[in-house]
Amino acid sequence: MIAKFRPVLLTTLVAALVPAVAKGQAASSDSLAHRIVVLESKTADLEQRLLTLEALIKTQPSRAVPAPGSGNWHDLANWRRLRRGMTEEEVRAILGEPEKVEVLSIQTTWTWGKIPKGASLNFVNDELAGWSEPGQ
Repeated sequence: MIAKFRPVLLTTLVAALVPAVAKGQAASSDSLAHRIVVLESKTADLEQRLLTLEALIKTQPSRAVPAPGSGNWHDLANWRRLRRGMTEEEVRAILGEPEKVEVLSIQTTWTWGKIPKGASLNFVNDELAGWSEPGQ
C-alpha cells in the first residue's frame, strides 16, 4: 500500500517545488522595465495631444458659426438661430438692420416693429443677452 502512495507523494512534492507562473506572466525585471517604458511613451503622447487640443480651444471661438439668415426679422426661423453671446455683426447677418437702436451705458437694445407684434433684443457688453421674438 505504501508503494501506491509513493508515486502520488513524489508527484505532489515535485509539483509544489515548481513555480506556478502562467504563460505571459514573466516576472523578470526586463519585462517590467519594458512595460514602464511603453507606458511612459504613451503618457507623453497623450500629454502632447492634450496640449494641441487645448491650444485649438484657446484660438477658436467656442460657439458655432450661425447659419446665414434671410435678414428678415419677421421670420421666426431666423430668431431661433440666435444664441446668447453672439456679436452685433452675427445678429445683423441673421435678422438684418434694426429699426431702432437705444444705447444705455453697457446695454444696447434693438427693436423692430411695434410691440406686441414687433420684436426686440438686448446686448450687454456687446454680446447678445436676451430677446423677444415677433408676436410674443
